[in-house]
Amino acid sequence: MDRTQTRITTQRAEDLLRLADQAQVRGVRILLTADGEHFATSSSDPTTLHRVSRQGCDCRGFSYWQRCSHHSLLLSELGLIPDVDPDIAVEEHPAERCRCGGQGYTFAYTGGGLSDWVAVPCNCTRHAA
Repeated sequence: MDRTQTRITTQRAEDLLRLADQAQVRGVRILLTADGEHFATSSSDPTTLHRVSRQGCDCRGFSYWQRCSHHSLLLSELGLIPDVDPDIAVEEHPAERCRCGGQGYTFAYTGGGLSDWVAVPCNCTRHAA
């Protein structure tokens, strides 16, 4: 596996583990029906369940980012997230370590509609005023 593929695989596993941890902190639970379907509780709306599978989730976050805390938690509970090897030293460009990718801002979801995405200044040290 080349360095780029190693970095991508390692970063994806780290992202999935981080999202799974966030789901647990927020109280998301994975439920299993008698016929083998998985559903995840919603941390923002206690009356909502999201259908989740190994392939994805029906929530807005997954449709937008192709990853979400519901899906990550399911993968974690099924043991499908690869271990992150701490001995892999991959040199990254500083912008790749920053959440904003060097743009100086990220987007945050603040409500129930698509218009509720707002630009938020990045809080990494590279962009701090």
